[in-house]
Amino acid sequence: HDTDVRHLRDPAFLTGALEYRTARILYTLSLRLRKHTPKLGSFHAWNKCLNHVLALANAYIESVILKCFLRASEGCIDSDCRQSLKAMADLFALRCIEGDMLFRAPIGLVNPGSLNVYKEYLLSAGFDV
Repeated sequence: HDTDVRHLRDPAFLTGALEYRTARILYTLSLRLRKHTPKLGSFHAWNKCLNHVLALANAYIESVILKCFLRASEGCIDSDCRQSLKAMADLFALRCIEGDMLFRAPIGLVNPGSLNVYKEYLLSAGFDV
């Protein structure tokens, strides 16, 4: 797991990480629905998995927001504004990744031991914006 700041700010890594997270949540939701549907029926299995459905919706929306941020930063003419938009996009994506590391089981995107590197970067980058 690479914890270099350039890697943390790489748009390909950030979008890939959030897309992977979305795919992983979708996969686990499908497993839960398959598990509960035979016993409870489709309606009650869906209701039992609503927290998972909401997590999937949030993960998807966060990946869309990141892509919009990155498009806006790439299309910005003013270099100072472009740097600020890119820094905000990085902060947003890293906050999403950090939230997953803290509140869900690690999903293999980053080494849990590198959380301190992320936190230090988030603090320093937050002051730059």
